[in-house]
Amino acid sequence: VTIVAGTPEGQWRPAVQAAVADALARKPNALFTIVVSVPDRADGTPGNLPGMVATSGQPVLRAVMDAGAGGSQTEMDARTIPPGNATQVCIYAE
Repeated sequence: VTIVAGTPEGQWRPAVQAAVADALARKPNALFTIVVSVPDRADGTPGNLPGMVATSGQPVLRAVMDAGAGGSQTEMDARTIPPGNATQVCIYAE
């Protein structure tokens, strides 16, 4: 699941819940990695990773856990991407 930052929660939460439920039905001990991709600033310096993780990543992490994933089944990561791209939150299940 990929969510563009700023998308209203009511639009992405149902997709997250369905994806997590499907993954857990297939593999009850699935690991969910939430990756927040934050664009670098125009001058090439890193974007605000901690701020974007808090505002964009944490709500997605909570939604994954609300859908049934335990705390030991979730992890969060952040990375920078080239400037001009939108901040995205991606959920990967293993």
